[in-house]
Amino acid sequence: FQSTRKKAACTRFLIINQEGVVNKWHGIEEAKKSPGVREVMLESQIGDHIRLIPGRQILARVAAVVTEGNTSDEAIQRAEAATDLLKLELTSS
Repeated sequence: FQSTRKKAACTRFLIINQEGVVNKWHGIEEAKKSPGVREVMLESQIGDHIRLIPGRQILARVAAVVTEGNTSDEAIQRAEAATDLLKLELTSS
């Protein structure tokens, strides 16, 4: 196995601390167009019920962003910037 690129990658998750029904996503296209973004994955779709279970934060993970950069720091900064663009609108369940 031989590396063909000299880049760094980062994955950041959007985790929420609120229960409800997914009503609308905001910022998806902006996040996808952000520098270095390779993928934006929505793990919760419109109509999904978000339930929080104490001690099991993974269940509140609603999206992920994968980025690349020339350095680890650049990949991290890009992932954080793109994740900050994602907003989830919930209604009471």
